[in-house]
Amino acid sequence: GGHYERFTPYWRRWRDVAHRTPVDVPDRVSCPSSLAVGSTPTLGELVDGPLSPDLPEGGEPVVRALLDRWLSDGVATYNEGHDDLAGDCTSRLSPYLHLGCVSPAEVVARADRRRSGVGAFVRQVCWRDYHHQVLAARPEASWEDHTDRGDDWRDDDQALDAWKRGRTGYPIVDAGMRQLLGEGWMHNRARLITASFLVRDLYLDWRAGARHFLDWLVDGDIANNQMNW
Repeated sequence: GGHYERFTPYWRRWRDVAHRTPVDVPDRVSCPSSLAVGSTPTLGELVDGPLSPDLPEGGEPVVRALLDRWLSDGVATYNEGHDDLAGDCTSRLSPYLHLGCVSPAEVVARADRRRSGVGAFVRQVCWRDYHHQVLAARPEASWEDHTDRGDDWRDDDQALDAWKRGRTGYPIVDAGMRQLLGEGWMHNRARLITASFLVRDLYLDWRAGARHFLDWLVDGDIANNQMNW
């Protein structure tokens, strides 16, 4: 009668239900004649502050080519390689999923689960839905502890700043944080490592880390970012 609080039973149910089939792209979209089309704003007009120098290229044609390559070649090594930070064996679809350039329903529909690596990849797509249904049921979890452990967080602006800039002195942590600033993206395992370092080693409030991630991630949305934190 409520929401799923654990991923595994949600995953079992999610994979057994019938998913909707994506519809074809319409040939033409008619707009009201009274609607002023205007011009496309620049990224600088949409975002305050400095920009990552190596942002991924945007747009639906870009992600369709990326998805084609991933499903034909890349996904085969996903099961064995998705934890390899240097191997770059993940899809890099997350910014396009977040911004609506491609839908998760289409990604799953096009994935042939008989192929090696596809099952593990589709399971990660399911995590996105899982986090959204948790947050829909518990919206306060966006900025409150999902499970309150009574943490008395340290207050150390210098340590927080070093973490943000990738200057902690721990190479794997710093590499992940510098990738975030440079690309607006970070490998998922690097996200786990850098987040764990902030919370468990520096003992700083996770909300400071979650806010920094949202400032820089091109795939950063409340459900997936906050629930992972």
